[in-house]
Amino acid sequence: MLSRVADALFWMSRYVERAEHVARLLDVWFHLELDLSGVGAAPFEMHWTALCASLQQPMPSRPGVGSPSVALSHWLAFEHDKPGSVMACLSRARLNARSIRGTINSEVWRELNKLYWKLSDAEFVRRSRESPYDFYQAVECGSALFQGLCDATSTHEEGWRFIQLGKFVERADKTLRLLDVQYHLLRDLTNPADVPLSTLHWAAVLKSCRAYDSYQRPPRRPRRAGARRRISAAGAELPAFGALLPGGAGRVAGGDRGAGPRRPAAGRPPRRADARRTEIPVARPDPRRRPARLLAAPD
Repeated sequence: MLSRVADALFWMSRYVERAEHVARLLDVWFHLELDLSGVGAAPFEMHWTALCASLQQPMPSRPGVGSPSVALSHWLAFEHDKPGSVMACLSRARLNARSIRGTINSEVWRELNKLYWKLSDAEFVRRSRESPYDFYQAVECGSALFQGLCDATSTHEEGWRFIQLGKFVERADKTLRLLDVQYHLLRDLTNPADVPLSTLHWAAVLKSCRAYDSYQRPPRRPRRAGARRRISAAGAELPAFGALLPGGAGRVAGGDRGAGPRRPAAGRPPRRADARRTEIPVARPDPRRRPARLLAAPD
C-alpha cells in the first residue's frame, strides 16, 4: 500500500472519531449544565473550561451575543475556521476520503459525504443553533454508520487496519485527556457537601466515554475473578477503554491478529482434546467377509 493512501485512511478515520467525540462532549456538557442548575450555583469555569482543556482548545475571547456556554457550543460545532470544531473535522475527513475514492468502498464514501452535506445545510444549521441536540445526534449516528460500513463492507486487510489504527489512537488520546482533566478538577472536592457535584461530573465522564450504561450493569462473576480478568472483562465491555488495555494494543496494531493463543499456566500441562471424542466413527469393511458377486442381467 502506498504511504499516501495509508495516511489518508488513517486521518479520515481519526477525524471522524474526533468529530464524534466533540459532539458527544458538547451534548453531555449541555445536559450537565442543566443538572448543575438544580444542585446549586456552579461556576462557569467548573465544566466549560474543563471541556476546553480536555479538547486542547482555548476559551473564546469574545463570547458574543448570549451566554458563554452557547457561544462556546456554536464555536466548537459550526465554525469551519476552528481546527477542533465538528465541521472542520468532518470537512478534513471528507477531503481525505475524496482523495482515495478508488480505495474505499462506495458505501463508505456515500455515507461520509451525505453526513457532511446534511450538516452544512443552511436550514439544518439554523434549527441546530436554536436546539443543538439534533446536530449532536446526527454527528453521532453518522459516525456510527461510517464505522459500521468500514467494518462490514471493507476487506480486513492493510487499509482496514489503518482505519482501525486512526480510530483507536484518537479514542485513547481523548479518553486519557478527559480523565486527566477531570481527575485534577475533582480530586479536591472532599467536602461532604460537594458529593452531589462530584457525582454529576463523574457521571458526565462516563457518558462522554459511552460507558455509563455498562458501568451501571452488575458485573459478571467468573469462577476465578482475578484482577487481570476483571480488567480484561471491563475493557471488552467498554469500547472507549478497549484501546487503553494490553489487549487493545493488539487490535490497534494488528487488527484481528492481536489476540494470540493463550499460554498454559506455570506447572500445568496444556490441555489436549481426547482422540476418542474427536474421531468420527467410520464403518470399516470386515476382511473375513467375502464381497457379494454381482448377478449378470438377463439378456
